[in-house]
Amino acid sequence: MGYMDAFLEECKKAYGEAEGFRIYTTILPGILGDFKKMLRLAKPDTEVSEEYKIDDGSRSVRLTGKRRPDGNLEMQAHLI
Repeated sequence: MGYMDAFLEECKKAYGEAEGFRIYTTILPGILGDFKKMLRLAKPDTEVSEEYKIDDGSRSVRLTGKRRPDGNLEMQAHLI
């Protein structure tokens, strides 16, 4: 299971099936796009972390990751 599958399960557990899937499909893509831009600007092997509030304000998405020397990105997402 990849980090995105695990994050979807976290969303469903916290918000219920329908609302969790909505967050995963409508809110998360924009957040990931912003975070990937940050990672691409970071120095290789430097860990980057950012938190984004969910629109209802009750929770946040914490993203962590780094850009490897070969240019590939490593990321993790957690609902906090």
